[in-house]
Amino acid sequence: MNDASFTYDYKKQPPLNLIEAYPDESWELSYLVKGAELVGQEGSEVPPMISGDVMLFPPTLTHNWSFNCQIVNEDGEVEFIRLFLPVSFLERLVQNFPEYQEIMAHLQQYTWPVRYESLQANRIIEELEIMRELSDIERIPHVMHLLSLL
Repeated sequence: MNDASFTYDYKKQPPLNLIEAYPDESWELSYLVKGAELVGQEGSEVPPMISGDVMLFPPTLTHNWSFNCQIVNEDGEVEFIRLFLPVSFLERLVQNFPEYQEIMAHLQQYTWPVRYESLQANRIIEELEIMRELSDIERIPHVMHLLSLL
């Protein structure tokens, strides 16, 4: 993680690359644009993701990503977006904007990944896709709006 309040990560990569398990103090909102992967956690199995899935991973869940080599885009790559929201950023947000307290209380109930579906998933995907072309400073209002969608 860098010094930014949040990290937006859009990637296209060959499916052979494993994203190793990493301990993190961030919520991870993940959108698998194209591909299929098994998200693993030591000692248990996290539900797999397929193209179009949107999931939120709590900061207490150490996990990794390994991709299915058969499900790729036209360039032979998997494509995904991850938005990392550090716990410290969210705590500061609530301090400065008490309106977010209810959202944070709701999020803190999650100890396992949350899969978003239907209209809610589509609205999250729309925001994440818009953010792809923006600078970090231009992404700030979209992050604030995304929090209201979780």
